[in-house]
Amino acid sequence: MLTLSEITAESLKDSALGTFKNPGTWILLAILTAVVFFISALFLGALPIDSPEPLSVIGIILIIVAVICSLLIIGVTIKPMRGEKPTFSHFGKTFGQGFLITVLLLIYTIVPLLLAAFIIIGVTSWGYLLENELDWFLYMIPLVLCWIAVALIFIVCSILWLPAGVNFTKTGKFSAGLSLSRLFDMIKNITWGKSILGAVCLLLLEIVLFGLILLISYMLLLIPVAGVVLGTVFAALFIPFCFIFRSAYCAKLFEGA
Repeated sequence: MLTLSEITAESLKDSALGTFKNPGTWILLAILTAVVFFISALFLGALPIDSPEPLSVIGIILIIVAVICSLLIIGVTIKPMRGEKPTFSHFGKTFGQGFLITVLLLIYTIVPLLLAAFIIIGVTSWGYLLENELDWFLYMIPLVLCWIAVALIFIVCSILWLPAGVNFTKTGKFSAGLSLSRLFDMIKNITWGKSILGAVCLLLLEIVLFGLILLISYMLLLIPVAGVVLGTVFAALFIPFCFIFRSAYCAKLFEGA
C-alpha cells in the first residue's frame, strides 16, 4: 500500500502526463476553462463590458455554455480515478459522468447542510423560553453538542465523498457512490486514520496548488494591456492540472480498497 508521500508524487506525475505530455487534451481543457472563466467574470461584472441579464436570451445561452463546458471538464478530469488517461473520447459518456459526479457531490454537500440546519434550528428555536442564568447554562450544553454533531457530520461527509467519487467512477453506477456500506468498507480497508489524513493532505495540497496558480495569475494581471490575457491563459492552462491531480490522488488513496 502506497504512503501519502508516494501517492502525492505519483499523482503529480499522472497530472503531468495528463496535461504537459498530452497537449491535445490539455489545450482543449484550457480553452473550456477559459470559456467558463470569461462567462463567470462577465456575469460578476469583472470585465470592462456590459454583462447581459441572466434571464435574457443571451444570458441563458451563456449560462448553458458555461455549464456544458464545466461538465465536460469534470468528465474528462475524473478519468484518472478509474486509471484512464484524460481524453475527450466517448463524448456522451464523458459528459454524462461529469454530470452525475456533480450531482453526487451536491448530494454530499447539501445533505449535511440540511442536517446541520435542522439541528441548529431545532436547538435554537426554544431559546426564547430561557429566563435565568441556570436556564442559559443548561441551554449551552445541547447547543455545544449540537455544533459538535454538525462538525462531525461535515467531516464524515467530506471523508465519504472521496471513496464515493472513486466507487462511482470505477463502476459507472450512480448508486455505487451512495452505497454507504461499501464506502465504509473502502475506508476501513485503508484505515480511518489514513482516510482522514489523506483527505486533510489533499485539501492542503489543493490550497497550495490553487493558491500558486491564483497568485501568479494575479501578478500577470498587473501587467498593462496584455495582463488580462496572460493571467487568464495561465490560470486556464494549470487549473486542469489541479483537477487531474485530485482524481489521481483519490484513485491511488483507495487503490485496492
